[in-house]
Amino acid sequence: MTLEYVYKQPKYSDVSTYRCVWALISLFHWIVVILLLLVSSHLVTGNDIAALEPMFADPVPNISVPLGRDASFPCVVDHLRQFKVAWIKVENKAILSIHKHVITRNYRIFVSSSDNRQFVLHIKNVQESDRGGYMCQVNTSPMISQAGYLEVLVPPHINETESSSDITIREGADVVLICKADGYPLPNITWRREDGQRIPLTAVNGKKFVVASYLGEQLIITRISRLHMGAYLCIASNDVPPSISRRIVVEVEFPPVIWVPTQTLGRRIGEDATLTCHIEAHPTSMNTWMKEVKNIPAEHSKYQTDIQKRSYKLLTKLTIRDLRETDFGLYRCLAQNKLGQFEGKINVYELPLSVTQVLNSMLGEELQLSTHVQTNVREGQQAKMEEFNFSTVVPTGLPAIEQTHRKVAVIKPGTANNSSTNRTSYMYFVLFSLLYFTRSVIS
Repeated sequence: MTLEYVYKQPKYSDVSTYRCVWALISLFHWIVVILLLLVSSHLVTGNDIAALEPMFADPVPNISVPLGRDASFPCVVDHLRQFKVAWIKVENKAILSIHKHVITRNYRIFVSSSDNRQFVLHIKNVQESDRGGYMCQVNTSPMISQAGYLEVLVPPHINETESSSDITIREGADVVLICKADGYPLPNITWRREDGQRIPLTAVNGKKFVVASYLGEQLIITRISRLHMGAYLCIASNDVPPSISRRIVVEVEFPPVIWVPTQTLGRRIGEDATLTCHIEAHPTSMNTWMKEVKNIPAEHSKYQTDIQKRSYKLLTKLTIRDLRETDFGLYRCLAQNKLGQFEGKINVYELPLSVTQVLNSMLGEELQLSTHVQTNVREGQQAKMEEFNFSTVVPTGLPAIEQTHRKVAVIKPGTANNSSTNRTSYMYFVLFSLLYFTRSVIS
């Protein structure tokens, strides 16, 4: 028996059904994929939204600004979206601005914003009342905020009503100089002398010391003396320019004091004498020179007065020209002010004449004799000159105060007809010299 395989072609309706089923399966597959993508996209978007809440990009800084300058507080917020930024004064909770709108009535305050991210609070011409905290706040739930502090620096200012002024005080008293200053930070007070001199002070234990400067509101001077007299500077500084100072003049009153370096002064007739007198007094004294009890005129051809003054010290000099017998004696230097008077005494005495002066006084007579002799010289013959040393001609035995060599006309022996007259003149000259020095020694 023979089997035969018979091929039968499928019907068209079966192929169509197969294709439809496959198309449905593919469509379902793509629907599932799309749904998965949509779900995945929804989940990612939800996470991003949660991560994009408003946040501060930088902290609000603390600022220090000198009085009268401008201040700016920046506040930077990321992902602000529909939320608003407000500026608030911390101390009194006052709202200064909301977003870009200024709420306060202070015309010196305004807000600038460039990209809905940075909000800057500006304060013009800063005053001391502006000192304090400033808060940048975002109206999220819960609210977020940051704050910065404004430090207003104020340069020193000396309070004149509470500080010392110029003072006049008697020597020996205690003095307290006060200097009060305002400013922020609180200024330091330094005392210095205007002339750069050191300040003598006394410690609590009574020990003396000197300083170039002193730190503190009060400068205490115990038993003040004339050495403290002068101008003092009270300098206030707090590292905020400019520093400021106050000048206080301290005057110390005391009666005159006189110091005479030379109380006795010897001079010869015909010389000049200069008397010196050092005076210290405050108030300035009236000064007078006297001869015995008689005032010496300030303007006189016989006298010359010189005065040099520095602070409370005064130097006065009296020069007496061409001394005569009546000029020798006691001179007095007088100083007087409202606190008293004082005097210094100088005795001007006569010194013996020097050899030169003696010879000079007798030189006139000798020259007359020499002239008489020269007239008898034979015509055509000329007198010869030689150097004559008077100190060897007149051996007095006294120490020579001065030795002077002079050239005098002397006739050599044999050059004149009348030589006896020349010898007689010479003998007279030696005799007069010996008599004069003998009288000086005896007296």
